[in-house]
Amino acid sequence: MTWELKGTNVLHIYAQDSWHKEAYIVGNKEGLLELRKAIDQALKSKEAIANVFPADGEGYEAMVLLVDDDEEKKLLNIELPYTGKDMNYDVVFNDEGMLHPHSLVKNKNEE
Repeated sequence: MTWELKGTNVLHIYAQDSWHKEAYIVGNKEGLLELRKAIDQALKSKEAIANVFPADGEGYEAMVLLVDDDEEKKLLNIELPYTGKDMNYDVVFNDEGMLHPHSLVKNKNEE
């Protein structure tokens, strides 16, 4: 059985490997519109979810979170998004007390 991409919210989000490297958001029209809808909603209510799929059909939620001006200090304490295997966080960054983005989600369901 072949998975059909047409009509599906396809979205791939690639984080930066390291400083000054590109980040990519790649998707079909439906996926990018779903992300835009979530961004618009987050601008109104501080958070939203885009329900999307990578090309393999394994769906996921892309969380979009707004940090207001009065909360900007949180951005200084959030984990950095770099994914590169050569990023030695223990040497470069002091990870103690760093926040994971999920800590900013106000309406999350506790499991």
